[in-house]
Amino acid sequence: MAAATSIKILDKTFRILAAFTPRAPVWSLRPLAGEVGLPKSTVHRILNVLEASRYVAREGGAARFRLGPAALELGRRAHVSTDLRQVALPVLRRVAHESGETAFLLVLNRTRDGAICIERVESRLDLRLIAEIGAQVPLHAGASAKALLAFMAPEEIDAVIAQGLRRLGPGTIASAGALRRDLARTRRRGWALSVEETDEGATGVAVPVFGPGGEVAASLAIAGPLTRFTRQRRVRFVALARRGAAEIARMLGAQAAGPRAR
Repeated sequence: MAAATSIKILDKTFRILAAFTPRAPVWSLRPLAGEVGLPKSTVHRILNVLEASRYVAREGGAARFRLGPAALELGRRAHVSTDLRQVALPVLRRVAHESGETAFLLVLNRTRDGAICIERVESRLDLRLIAEIGAQVPLHAGASAKALLAFMAPEEIDAVIAQGLRRLGPGTIASAGALRRDLARTRRRGWALSVEETDEGATGVAVPVFGPGGEVAASLAIAGPLTRFTRQRRVRFVALARRGAAEIARMLGAQAAGPRAR
């Protein structure tokens, strides 16, 4: 019964949000209730919850509502993620083919305290690293995550470290000082390295992908078994990842391959 009630509430909430369109961006309570076919009291309660979560906002303090910053940010992330997947997939296929290893793309999650794999192309070799689309990982471990964390704002890095550096693999960097030094090294050379930080016997390199404003938009990683990542191959993989990340950044409209000043 509780599950059914929750689904009904969600349905009503989505109906209300769907009423905000380019042709009807602002609604007052009575017309909105009529549009979605719900009692005014129900619409009022849902709007209050949405306003508290910043998914709607009052216009000029009046009883008129428009989509709020959280809804706009959600739409922006959906647009960016879709664009990223579309432009990145051919690049990932080429990187995976040329490297022989798994290539994948990560973006920051909504709260910017973790990263999510949004696309990947797996190695064709029997022994390979498997990256699940939709999987969320912490930002302090793994090349793909650290390539994002290194180029985030200092206060965001502090917040991630303050949450604790949980050990995921034998090579996880569990010291705040050591992690800060590793991130500084990543910023200087422009790529991140992981050796058994998330999984025993696994390693990888990753390069940040910068957006049009110079912000870090994603990371492109190449990962696989430690036994196949010789120093010579690692240098080649970094070059492949750099070219791939630069190509994706250009397709996203970035004017330069580097981050904005901070």
